[in-house]
Amino acid sequence: MTAGVKWLVDPNEPDMFDCRMREWYIRAASSPKDVIILLDLSGSMTGLRVEIAKHVVLNILDTLNTNDYVNIYNFSQAAQPPLVPCFNNTLVQANLENIRIFKDRLENITTHGLANFTLALTEAFEVLTKARENNESSQCNQVIMLVTDGAPDKFQEVFNTYNRPNIRVRVFTYLIGRDVADREAVEWMACTNKGYFTHVTAMAEVREQVQKYIPVLARPLVLSSVVNESQQGGHFSSQHPVIWTGVYADIADPKLTDWLWEIRERERQYRRSKNYQELLRRSTGPGESSAGAQCYEDMQNFLTYGVEKLNKSEREMKEAEMYRETKGMTDSETTQRGYRLVTSIAMPVFDRLKEPRKKVARLLGVAGTDVPLSDIQKHAPPYRLGVNGYSFIIDNNGYILYHPDMRPVHREATKQFQEILKPTYKTVDLAEVEIVDVDQPRFNHSKLFEKRVIKRRQKYFYTPLRPTPFSLAIVLPEGYGKKRIRGEVELTQAAKHGERRQILEYFAGPNWSVHPEWVYCEYDNDAHSLDTPRSQYLHFLEKAMSTPGFEWRSQRLYPVEKLKEAGQSQYRSDRELFQSVVFDAKVTMQFKFGRGQYDSAEQFRTFGALHSFVATRSGFTRWKTYLPDDAQMTIEPDNLRFTAVRATDEIWYKRAVDYYRNDSNAFVYSVPFDAGLRNDSLVTVAQAVFVNSELGSSPAAVVGMQFLHSKFREKFLSTASCPSLEDCEQTCASDSLDCYLLDDSGFVLVSKRHEETGKFFGDVDGTVMDALLHHNVYHKVLMFDYQGVCLDVIPTGSSAWTLLTPLKYLQYLVSWVGSKLLWLLVQSSLLHLYDINLAWAAERSFGDYTDPEMPGVQNVPPVVTDENGEEVDHCYRVSNEQLFKMAHIAKTKPRPCDKRVYLYTLSQDARPVKASMGYCHGIGNTSCSRGFVLERVPLTNMLLLVVNALCPCENQRISIEPQEVDYPPEAVCERLLLEPYRRRPANCTHYHVKEESLDEMCGRSSAAPLAVSLLSSWLLAGIALLTTSRVIV
Repeated sequence: MTAGVKWLVDPNEPDMFDCRMREWYIRAASSPKDVIILLDLSGSMTGLRVEIAKHVVLNILDTLNTNDYVNIYNFSQAAQPPLVPCFNNTLVQANLENIRIFKDRLENITTHGLANFTLALTEAFEVLTKARENNESSQCNQVIMLVTDGAPDKFQEVFNTYNRPNIRVRVFTYLIGRDVADREAVEWMACTNKGYFTHVTAMAEVREQVQKYIPVLARPLVLSSVVNESQQGGHFSSQHPVIWTGVYADIADPKLTDWLWEIRERERQYRRSKNYQELLRRSTGPGESSAGAQCYEDMQNFLTYGVEKLNKSEREMKEAEMYRETKGMTDSETTQRGYRLVTSIAMPVFDRLKEPRKKVARLLGVAGTDVPLSDIQKHAPPYRLGVNGYSFIIDNNGYILYHPDMRPVHREATKQFQEILKPTYKTVDLAEVEIVDVDQPRFNHSKLFEKRVIKRRQKYFYTPLRPTPFSLAIVLPEGYGKKRIRGEVELTQAAKHGERRQILEYFAGPNWSVHPEWVYCEYDNDAHSLDTPRSQYLHFLEKAMSTPGFEWRSQRLYPVEKLKEAGQSQYRSDRELFQSVVFDAKVTMQFKFGRGQYDSAEQFRTFGALHSFVATRSGFTRWKTYLPDDAQMTIEPDNLRFTAVRATDEIWYKRAVDYYRNDSNAFVYSVPFDAGLRNDSLVTVAQAVFVNSELGSSPAAVVGMQFLHSKFREKFLSTASCPSLEDCEQTCASDSLDCYLLDDSGFVLVSKRHEETGKFFGDVDGTVMDALLHHNVYHKVLMFDYQGVCLDVIPTGSSAWTLLTPLKYLQYLVSWVGSKLLWLLVQSSLLHLYDINLAWAAERSFGDYTDPEMPGVQNVPPVVTDENGEEVDHCYRVSNEQLFKMAHIAKTKPRPCDKRVYLYTLSQDARPVKASMGYCHGIGNTSCSRGFVLERVPLTNMLLLVVNALCPCENQRISIEPQEVDYPPEAVCERLLLEPYRRRPANCTHYHVKEESLDEMCGRSSAAPLAVSLLSSWLLAGIALLTTSRVIV
């Protein structure tokens, strides 16, 4: 039950929404549960039955949530281990990772032998008893789900031993198949153990049949909630539960993300196949190569990007462009606007008839509403926490509701998985985002995972948010995070003293903004045409100064009655934040009208300065633009606007404040990571402004400038020279020198080759980077990413989708005959009747080649040589048959994994370095020593590095690309079994004394009454016929 809004369906997506399968519905409808699924894999289940059974198990798993515990046992003649051997003799939390493991293992099950029900039921009862007695798992409902095609006996001795006289474990049975004989025993197991029996005969009815167990688990809840109106006044009893869910994305079905991934891969294959067809069209005839040099590298480029000659940076630009096109073609409206993360609050709706005609406990449905996490975060205003301070919320299972390092989707522009939800996005543990400085993974232990790393000591404060299952934590940096600057202009008093015009002058002109995501003052609806945060702020500024007794309303939600009051517009405001902006605008007026040594045009022409700015702790940003009229035609329009208006949330703001403790007078330089892929990217220079007092120091603002990178680079290369070298009169413009400006994290700010800008220097010249590490210029910091995603290659020809029946052998026979016929057509050249290109391909010889996407191929094709027999380049020739294989991508499947990476930070005691590296080879292959010089640039976070370009060394590569942590099998099992810190839900209603007296059915068939009814009808019809005959006579 939700608000009355139109349900929008994207025409490009399947409509998979079913409210009964949503977490908020299932959590509200029943209490937490321990579930053991017994899956019959005896020989009689072979064929369609095992496929239906797998579908039943998959749907059961989809109804579980993180408050539940589960395990799956498959059983046949002998004692079988659980479906996942690591989960033997235990129950595991039903989080996304464990559920995904179960689902993956279900794809590979096989049937054999006879079913041993005694062993299976005994094992299930013993595991549940152990969990109950050891105070493990949910300590609430306990359930056995039996999925079988029939049981030969009732096995009463097992139930008498473990489930009598008190029925602690409910048994739900799913009878699979149309023609089944052993039905009575399966019905008895469910009906005598407070469960439900269902008969599943086809795939289409699986979901409907599986969901029948939920109302049964809800019966104690319904009975406990029925109240005596004379005693309770008609209100809900205390046992009527209100539940909150964990975080999830507002999409119709979580499995939709897997579908989006398949769409992406199909698009990749389509592009590759289209480019392959273009290569075939360019062929000149049978036996001849395609147009141009048919080199492996060139063919890979053309198949992937449609262009043969590409260097590494050009490939990266093409990949980013392809991603933007693919995202627009294949992604739905949901992913185009970004996923909205929400939590839901819900409560069950019961049948409350005063005098029911029969004893029932009926669940009518669930009522609830979604709460966007963005609305919750507004109640912990960032300005109160200060720069680099943050808040987060966790649920009772220790999973993150929101956190600044929570990354539910990929954000890297070159990743194929971009903008698609990660497999375990909503079960991110607190210990996976708050990472301590250790060198071993998976410690129950802060740095945020980025390409740049900062070590920081932090203080944590937390409190429970009653009556919800959530807890709120506040994190403040040690040192400057202890104090906060406060400065306001009281608007009501200023208006009384005639300062209205003066205050409005603080906000004159277009070059200012407030934080676009913070709540200063806003209406609860979109009835007012205030399209920008700037116009909204000005609107309320005028209103606050012109309205006598202006009411500063809190951000709390108002009751419905108050919303209906006539003539009142509902809005929320933050008085302190709003008036702090006025104070900061007043203080920065000197920046607005101040003039430096150079005018605007000279600033731009001389230094490439585009903007100067000041951003304050209230989210207020003011800037100047230095752009002469004759420069507008040479700069991209997007770069003319100042867009960094998120103040304390900007990366340069945070880095400047953190760097202040290293050098309070330093300016922090930075460029985007993709600066080398774009023209006219910007260099941002920032310096923090602290206010110091007897009570301590606190950051008040950050000032800085933005330069056009092209002019900044040009100025550097024309003026910088080799430092600390005697008799060196060359500048960095010389061909004999390679010059770099590196930042404090080892990223390239300026290079002679523009495509290297923004890259990690270890990717540019790993040999020199290794030397810098040896000289203690940088030091390594090991980081772990516990929200990583790895791609597993799906083996082609997998039979996981097939029905394991005798028909598969017929399929193999047909496939074999078909392949032989196709080969005959190829060898007889009859294919040219369909496509002449295929006939040409058949006449070419098939050779091996090296392809990183196709492991197992070892032989390297010959290289291209000139007329003298010397190698001209590294061009590996490929034939059209090899090209055909290259045109096919390896299908992949995303999998959650842990990754590790070494990041680098500048050593504070780093000194100038003058060194050389031996064993290098210069001009004419002569031995030489490659010298380099490094010095710190004063009052900045930059290092000037000058390298001898005439003596190249064999270049190694130091990458900061995260790599998967290769755990040994026992460590993987240990991690999966690790019980996280958690708090059980407060409400658990799994028993009610009146449940046994209910008149409701347990799913048992009514075949006997139906037969009696039919027999009575036949007898009555016969009597009527005899009576009629007598009348006629």
